[in-house]
Amino acid sequence: MNITALTRNRLLLPGLVALMAGLAVACPGPTPTPTTTTTSTTTASTTTTTIDPNCGAYTPTNVALSSSTASAGGGINVSGTSEPGKLVVITLRSVATGSVVNPNTTATVQPNGTWTTPLTLPGSLAAGDWDVLATAQGCTAQASAQLTIVP
Repeated sequence: MNITALTRNRLLLPGLVALMAGLAVACPGPTPTPTTTTTSTTTASTTTTTIDPNCGAYTPTNVALSSSTASAGGGINVSGTSEPGKLVVITLRSVATGSVVNPNTTATVQPNGTWTTPLTLPGSLAAGDWDVLATAQGCTAQASAQLTIVP
């Protein structure tokens, strides 16, 4: 290069630098897209119902009485079906008042699924309609048959 070219370039160089600077500002390239990260946590709702292994499907069924009427202090036979080997608890509930009497009567379900037990009726039972309730021991679901206590 000679002096004339350097001089000429000295005059052109500032313009070229200004032009290049303008391009750098004016044309930065594609604008970066801001990124947003969203984290979504979904909690699965789980309901666990624990059924006492003594209760599953052990509610007695087909509760039957040897007589639908009896006297306080008398007795009847109560029978039904349930899961073999389970213990069935018999109680009495007044239809009129809802009061419960426990005559401390139980029956063990036989291998064929049936049970039967004599039920001694307390002498203090009021005349009227009573439900004879059969419940698998330790469970709350009941089956019933109606009994009328006569004077």
